[in-house]
Amino acid sequence: ILERAESGEAPLSRREEHERWQRDVWTRLIARIGTPSPTRVLQAARGGTLQPTTALPRIVYVVSEPGIPPTTRALLESLTAHCTIEWCVLDHGPNAPEQHSSTRRRAASAALATLGFVPAPVAPVGRTLLARTQAQFCAGDAAIESGTLDDTLSVHRCHSPLREIETLRELALDALAADPTLRPHDITLYVTSLEEYLPAVDIAFGSGVDGNPWIPFTVAGRPLREQSPVTGAVLDLLALVDGRLSLRELGAFLALPPVAAAAGLSEDEVPEALALLERARVVWGRDAADRSSRFGLPALEEGTWREGLDRLALGIATGPSDAVVDGLLPVAGETLGAGGLLARVIAWSDTVFEVCDELRVARPAREWAPAVEGATRRLVHVDDAAAASALRVVRDAVEAPLATFTRLAPDADLGVAVIRAVLESELGDAAGASGHLRGGLRVCRLEPGTVIPSAVVLIAGLGDSLHPGGSGSLSWDLLNRSDATTAMEFTAEHPDGRADALDAFRAAVCSARSRLHLAWTGVTLTKQEPRGPS
Repeated sequence: ILERAESGEAPLSRREEHERWQRDVWTRLIARIGTPSPTRVLQAARGGTLQPTTALPRIVYVVSEPGIPPTTRALLESLTAHCTIEWCVLDHGPNAPEQHSSTRRRAASAALATLGFVPAPVAPVGRTLLARTQAQFCAGDAAIESGTLDDTLSVHRCHSPLREIETLRELALDALAADPTLRPHDITLYVTSLEEYLPAVDIAFGSGVDGNPWIPFTVAGRPLREQSPVTGAVLDLLALVDGRLSLRELGAFLALPPVAAAAGLSEDEVPEALALLERARVVWGRDAADRSSRFGLPALEEGTWREGLDRLALGIATGPSDAVVDGLLPVAGETLGAGGLLARVIAWSDTVFEVCDELRVARPAREWAPAVEGATRRLVHVDDAAAASALRVVRDAVEAPLATFTRLAPDADLGVAVIRAVLESELGDAAGASGHLRGGLRVCRLEPGTVIPSAVVLIAGLGDSLHPGGSGSLSWDLLNRSDATTAMEFTAEHPDGRADALDAFRAAVCSARSRLHLAWTGVTLTKQEPRGPS
């Protein structure tokens, strides 16, 4: 599609209106960058004419799973003219029969074979239930005989994600007790959704429960915003800028420990402050002018932060009184001794409104990193090395993605929505790469590229609602198979999220060396209705 767009040939997709605007965006982008586009680089790689623009190391080591994209394969193959490529493919079932391997995986394996890759399968050991199951998955061996049940393989239907993790934790403890040579780093826990299962993992594995020993663990791919309260606070702050500044939103922001500390509030004073604001009927908006200028609504003061804080201040000045003062009804009574607390809340809210006003101003990309850092330092307490390190991560997360934009359009102004999207991608949605092989029981998402051999393999989240994922596509996705024409033939290696999820599951089954335990939530959490397995 992109090659035809650059050469000006006719569109291929049935959704021609979407292809036309995407072609326009692409051609404008490559014209502005001024360097060879990815399509030209790939054409040169496939034609054997690719010349690297930077010096390459003498040896490049590559470790991958079989489904490496064809474009990456072509680039690696072309680099062999300039350096040595040492490439290892980790394939847990190289001889798997057709029914236990996706079309995508078989096509990728066949392509690797043409490059000289020779499978070196590890045969299952013993006649256990797990070994027999693996023999079926990996080589299509005869069916498992009846009466071969043992504790090497089990499936558990649980009533919640937490119970899934607790069950698998008990099985991990059983394995450690049964084999004195086994260590926590010999165990891997795969989950189909980190977002769904991380809270349960932190609860079940975070400390010893009911006398059970604590199992050290590390999480690979934990979202960066969850690794430090500072990064989470920055994302929440940027989300406030274009919002309505409601009591619910600002109250949740104030409840964050580093934000409360910056405001000079203790853990006990935060709920007290929010209770005062609720009594003053604070709803949303800085003041009447803010409501009118930003949202085009009538300039009404009722329910704004300004009116509510003024009523609280009047209540402290007048004491218990039902008399209206200058058009305001004081909030009196229990606020009598809250003068110091109210002063800090007023100062904090004024700072929040000032910071939001500053961040609403569009500015060049190069100015956003110091702007975000300055705003963070005004509203988030950075008091130790860990917090300072997290703030550096935030600054890098802004600077790195915008470096190219600064080079191409140094004077173009960007709004806060762009910066928020960049940080959400870098700190929120994207997961940190750390966590693999750092010691302790390894917890990670079940997906291609994360499966490595382990003595004990635990898998949670195998319910029908979570696995296999990868279905669906955007309405303007030109690579949707249902919209393909004869001119747009898809190769067998076309990305397929569901096939990848199933291949990752099969690989995890075959990667277990002694035990495999699977779990899924068999009921809905709200109505306790039956829920099917994957």
